[in-house]
Amino acid sequence: MQNDVEVVKLLDNWAKWSWTLASGGGMPNLYMSPEERLNAGGASRPATVDEESAMRVEAVVSVMQESFRELLRKHFVFKAHPARVCRQLRLPMADYQTHVNHAVGVFGARWSELRLTPTKMIRYLSLNNSNPLRRVSTRERVASHV
Repeated sequence: MQNDVEVVKLLDNWAKWSWTLASGGGMPNLYMSPEERLNAGGASRPATVDEESAMRVEAVVSVMQESFRELLRKHFVFKAHPARVCRQLRLPMADYQTHVNHAVGVFGARWSELRLTPTKMIRYLSLNNSNPLRRVSTRERVASHV
């Protein structure tokens, strides 16, 4: 596993990539291709962003457990106030930094585990890990499409 400083740099790069300055402080463009971002005015994003690394981080974050995924997005991308994040995610305020550090550690472990996996395959894993698919059994999914 990479050290924590490198992992935090990856997450900071992902946050810069996710947040589009041209959106006027609206929403991050998490699901746009580089061409769509460019057409939407994403060229105003800082030139120091490593797009390939950020897209890979987004893919890895998308396959993480929902609680860790939301905590990382709120902390790094949205830079939300800790009290608000704790209230929304129902975490004790006193342990906020511990939870962030744990989520970063989980991301680092997942990043190391998937380091040789192509980004497209990681995206495929995230689609198969979606809540609706986990709740419905295979037999029910097959029957619903007949």
